[in-house]
Amino acid sequence: MMRMPEEALREGFDAVVRRFEEAESASADGTGGVPAGTFCDLGEEAWSLRAALTPATGAETAENATDGGRFLGDDELGTACAYLTSAEVAGAAEALAAIDVRSVLAASDPSVFGIRGSLPPGYLDSVWEQAEELVELFTAAAKAGECVVKRIEE
Repeated sequence: MMRMPEEALREGFDAVVRRFEEAESASADGTGGVPAGTFCDLGEEAWSLRAALTPATGAETAENATDGGRFLGDDELGTACAYLTSAEVAGAAEALAAIDVRSVLAASDPSVFGIRGSLPPGYLDSVWEQAEELVELFTAAAKAGECVVKRIEE
């Protein structure tokens, strides 16, 4: 996931994917051109976070924050993009700010995370780090009036 100005959506799918690649390249080469709260990669935890957040934020907000959005386009090779408008981002950011995400995760049944029995030591810490990045992304995007684009790769 990456935040960007809504005008970027008008540039189309290919231009949006290039924005991801350029920002990732700047981040990887240490140029420091990517501010905190620009990216969030939930990976396989998107479904688990969605399930854990749903009771606290409602289904629509949890979906928007993790894996929802409107279809922007795809390359027919396994990469697609979906987006949330700045208004949707603001709503999700407000809902996330209204809850204690760490407590919500800690109170979640282990089955939400695909685990039978009790959670392994340290597991929630790694999920919390991803959730913290998610909250940071939505907070920064909402403050800037930006949209959030989700790149989905198979």
